[in-house]
Amino acid sequence: MERYDLIVLGAGSGGLTVAAGGAAVGARVALLEKHRMGGDCLNYGCVPSKAFLRAAKVAHTLRTASTYGINAGTTAARHDLKPVMEYVRSARARVAPHDSVERFTGLGVDVHLCAGRSSTVIACLRRCSSSVAGRLGRSSARPLPVSDLR
Repeated sequence: MERYDLIVLGAGSGGLTVAAGGAAVGARVALLEKHRMGGDCLNYGCVPSKAFLRAAKVAHTLRTASTYGINAGTTAARHDLKPVMEYVRSARARVAPHDSVERFTGLGVDVHLCAGRSSTVIACLRRCSSSVAGRLGRSSARPLPVSDLR
């Protein structure tokens, strides 16, 4: 049975940082994620929203280019959401390898995609001396009540 020095619950920005840091100092680390690597930041928040805002800024710049003496074209820019969303997805895809299972496995972290299965989480927690839970960028170290899990 594997023993872990650290179990990280959640593969969001905080959890990934803690898992990589633990592995870097030689800890045996397990990372448990119930949905997608990268958490809200990569999949729904920071990365997609920044890409969408960038596309909006470019559209605005094109519309107002004449203010600066620049002729950006004689026809008005079309607002077609499909290519904008393709750009947003491509921005996410460019960042995703940094948060991937493959990268963290390469760092020495045991990644468990448990889809919220409590039996997987409990089995892993039974093999650990400490845990870190992260949620929306806030991480906190918590003493592990191992005796409660037996």
